[in-house]
Amino acid sequence: ASLRPYQKRGYEWMMHNLKLGFGAVIADDMGLGKTLQVIAVLLALKESGRLESGKALIVVPAGLLGNWQKECLRFAPALATTVYHGPTRETDSFDADVMLTSYAVMRTDRDKLKKLKWEVIVVDEAQNIKNTAAAQTKAVNSLPARWRIAMSGTPVENRLGELWSIFSFLMPGYLPPYKSFCSRFEKPIVQEEDQTAVRRLNQLTGPFILRRMKSDVLKELPPKTENVYRIELEEEQRKLYLAAVVDAREKLQAAKPCLLYTSPSPRDISGS
Repeated sequence: ASLRPYQKRGYEWMMHNLKLGFGAVIADDMGLGKTLQVIAVLLALKESGRLESGKALIVVPAGLLGNWQKECLRFAPALATTVYHGPTRETDSFDADVMLTSYAVMRTDRDKLKKLKWEVIVVDEAQNIKNTAAAQTKAVNSLPARWRIAMSGTPVENRLGELWSIFSFLMPGYLPPYKSFCSRFEKPIVQEEDQTAVRRLNQLTGPFILRRMKSDVLKELPPKTENVYRIELEEEQRKLYLAAVVDAREKLQAAKPCLLYTSPSPRDISGS
């Protein structure tokens, strides 16, 4: 794949942060290619020799393991990737560039994973670590790594404490302790709408969060393609469909009239 201009900017931004020793939150809107940009970063680290002494760990919801594996194979076949999941998983023979695992397995096997040397840890759907007291948040925070990347289309869903939790993974100790964070930022912003506190928080976190909406990069996106396929029902499917229609019609006819509903006139229908 060739990175689109905004994806190239995202890749370069993450690489710049990592080279300076910082973490990165890639928070692009869904569908803008966060996975591809992160894969490009991992490939660049491999090509520069960064994944020789330490490897890359990617933690994702279990349902995304297959998707990540396919994307790595498709866009970066030079990255040796293994999935650490299932009852037969073991770390003794791990020698790939990238290990893919789920949050549940990472939480269960954190002691085993801590024994391996990680150059970079990536968490996808980072809202899974928005609760600082959760076991999986504590587990992923306990894994040592030189660099950390968080991926999330919604870095803040409900409260600013979620942002603090992501940063506790990203760059431990960078933000003040949670109680102090609440008194200095969360309370003034949420309860008092303090714009000075908003600016201070943006100054602290903004350099490490890249957030692009689809509207921001609309000119760089390819034209929308729609394909319509019309498929005839098979005989058995047709019978089931007609039976459902007859059953619904009979139930409607037997039901009492609803006074809250009035049928539209032909004029209303033709004009809609």
